[in-house]
Amino acid sequence: MNTRTEWHFCILIVCQALTPQPPPTKQQHRPQPCTTARRGALQALVAAPVVRAIAASAAETPQTPTVSREVLSGLAGGAAQRITKDVVLYPIDTVKVRLQTVQGRTLSRRVFVDPYAGVLAPLVVGVPAAALFFGVKDGLGELAAERGLTDPFLVEAVTVCLANAPYWLARAPIELIKTRQQLANTTMEKPWAVAQTIIESDGLAGLWTGFRESYWHAVPADVLKFSVYRALKDRYGGAGIFRKALLGSAASAVALSATTPLDVAKTRSMERGAASEDIIKRLGAILDTEGVGALYAGLGPRVARAAVSGGLQFGSYEAAKRLFG
Repeated sequence: MNTRTEWHFCILIVCQALTPQPPPTKQQHRPQPCTTARRGALQALVAAPVVRAIAASAAETPQTPTVSREVLSGLAGGAAQRITKDVVLYPIDTVKVRLQTVQGRTLSRRVFVDPYAGVLAPLVVGVPAAALFFGVKDGLGELAAERGLTDPFLVEAVTVCLANAPYWLARAPIELIKTRQQLANTTMEKPWAVAQTIIESDGLAGLWTGFRESYWHAVPADVLKFSVYRALKDRYGGAGIFRKALLGSAASAVALSATTPLDVAKTRSMERGAASEDIIKRLGAILDTEGVGALYAGLGPRVARAAVSGGLQFGSYEAAKRLFG
């Protein structure tokens, strides 16, 4: 008996069981064999389209993930989430950066002046850099799955470390220029003029001031963020984009709260141009001279931004992944 015949047989049994049968009376006679045959033929005729529909539905299965599909959908998701985050959340980031400097520890009018100072450079370079990050991360994640690596934390740690390297190589100069513009409270000086000033004072390598701090801040933050998001999604996730956005919001708030001291060290290095100063020594110096509170300067805006950013990031990322996957 082939598969189609088996399906017909199963459908016939179900149809027979669901067909209401009147209770026998004295006036009724048992159905004749010909009547039973006609009924069976009619049920088979009705069931045939059902069988074809089931077969067609089974054929329309989602495409199997491959490394190339994950790279493509990761590129799309990374670009979508970066644009969304920069347009919506840039003012909060500006306030956070200004609060983390030595002079900007308290809220004042200066902190809120020109909140979109330096936004052009991150958009121009940050979008392709973010697309590259997620393309590399998702592609490597699928490659690890094909090679049999099943430990989710190990996969997240390795893919985040590898994906952050090209991301920050591309973005570090723009992050530096953006930070200098935010701290200057003006957009009158163009990004290329800021870059020229940095090159004249520190050389070409000066454009990568803060690269090491940015990388070592991003790696633990991203590993924690993506690991928490994966765990929350496995436990509470569903098919809805809105639910995944809420889970991403929680994961981002946890990760960025825990790594705030590293972010303060990164901002201070960009403010002073102290690229060669050791991160641990810088954190120790801040702790000795300014106290524990200085290590968590800007925590409020940072957590607020993280909560909103995580929702926007993972919501737009998952939507783009679904569209291009």
